[in-house]
Amino acid sequence: MNVEKILSQLDKVKRTGPGKYMACCPVLAHDDRSPSLSIRETDDGTILLKCFAGCGAVEIVEAIGLKMTDLFPPRLPDGKHAHKPKAPRISWAEMFDAIETDLLALSIAWADFARGEQLSPENAAFLSSRADHLAETIREVRSNGR
Repeated sequence: MNVEKILSQLDKVKRTGPGKYMACCPVLAHDDRSPSLSIRETDDGTILLKCFAGCGAVEIVEAIGLKMTDLFPPRLPDGKHAHKPKAPRISWAEMFDAIETDLLALSIAWADFARGEQLSPENAAFLSSRADHLAETIREVRSNGR
């Protein structure tokens, strides 16, 4: 089971961090109108549920038509849980180095452009890839709450 399947069954889902979400609790007993359910996917793929209004995990999974076993990663033939591969973590220094390199390349190109120099197709493609990389790095920083 992946967290997206659970999130698709919930209302007012909001991402609060990497692998962390808030949503309205599906248990009808307290008629949740503002998000009180915390959903977190751990590094190994286990899904943790916490309703701040007091609903239990069993009530929550039953309300969306699932079982408690759906909150855990599938088991391999040897009986162990399959682990979700971890995304590589990039240090602050590496992230800022990447941003600095991309900005330097773009700054040099802008200075050349301001002087009226033409870009070769290869340089234009390189600069486009650097701009894309810079935007991707910024999205990564924002999505990881760094």
